[in-house]
Amino acid sequence: MHFEYREFVIECSALNGGAGFIARVTVSDSPLDKTKSPAFKSDLPRSLSTELQAIYFARNVGEMWCDEKTLAPTGNAFPHRSTPSRSRPG
Repeated sequence: MHFEYREFVIECSALNGGAGFIARVTVSDSPLDKTKSPAFKSDLPRSLSTELQAIYFARNVGEMWCDEKTLAPTGNAFPHRSTPSRSRPG
């Protein structure tokens, strides 16, 4: 399956590994330039019970890779968490 995410193209597939489906993901910078090698390519070692689960797993891994490459570091290991407020006893 073909997905576009940010400025990347994510190609996901599932291989029948006998005991389950193995997810495969390829991330490219551009769908138009077939001469460049992929920016990221992986067969994911986890075996999943359905082809659809493997596709979604591959897509998730691809999107996380894209996020890691495009998001600026915030200096906070958990940017979605806010610093706890310190309230005075009342």
